[in-house]
Amino acid sequence: TSSVAQSGGDFDLQTFRPALDSRGYVTVDGAEVLGAGQLSLGLVSTWARAPLTLAAGDARYQVDDLVTPTLVAAIGLGARLELGLSVPFGVVSGDRGPDDLGDPMSPNDDQRFAIASQGLGDIGVHAKWRALRVGGASLAVAGSAFLPTAAERSWLGSGRASLQARAIVEVRGRRARAAANIGIRARLGGDAHFRDMMVTGPATGGEVSLGTAIPIGLAAAWALVPGRFEVIGEAFSLAPTHPQGYWPIEALGGAVPESTDILVVPVPDRGEDLAHAVVREDTRLAQA
Repeated sequence: TSSVAQSGGDFDLQTFRPALDSRGYVTVDGAEVLGAGQLSLGLVSTWARAPLTLAAGDARYQVDDLVTPTLVAAIGLGARLELGLSVPFGVVSGDRGPDDLGDPMSPNDDQRFAIASQGLGDIGVHAKWRALRVGGASLAVAGSAFLPTAAERSWLGSGRASLQARAIVEVRGRRARAAANIGIRARLGGDAHFRDMMVTGPATGGEVSLGTAIPIGLAAAWALVPGRFEVIGEAFSLAPTHPQGYWPIEALGGAVPESTDILVVPVPDRGEDLAHAVVREDTRLAQA
């Protein structure tokens, strides 16, 4: 038999968050904004392999797979301003060990300790404003509010509302463009802590926490066929403000058509085996 527990933490293990609009890269945002009445729609799906592992002696707690499709939408309001919305869904699977095999002569009393959750993540509401453009260089600011719409202790959300503010710098040339994002993200109500403890079954006693953190992203793109096809490379992280915090560091790269991005990228992450499969489609509609 299997014992399935929703015994996760109140923070999102998924570091990968799609760009707000089609002016961005994959996760890194560009400084340009949509024109008045322009609409950007996207579906981005990402798979993370083994984003969290805790171990002590024979005991282990491991989130094996985290699949997160996210619907994103943005609309330009004019005056260099746009609003956006992100709606993530998640499926988490993992395992605790060792399993209790009971009588070795009988498979009917085996007890396996699984970790599983699925459902809506934290919905995000976003705004981006381009503050400055000088030649090919632009500066924008973006603000986000993440609502606590995910189930508690599911690894899909923070359990509280979170606020984020970022500065976005971008430089564009004839065939190349590059951007940097940096900011601050704070969980209202303080840090979220998870300690692996169980009344029955194996437990590592390991701890992980996430509170105020610094989102960082770097991206560069080169147009192989200007206006039609480009290659993109990115690196992004969520750096904690205290030494015991959860600190993922990831990178990706791929070839990107103008309106549809398809990336399949192996990603080493601090010794963990992570991978992302990303499919994105953006549609831009302008008022007549």
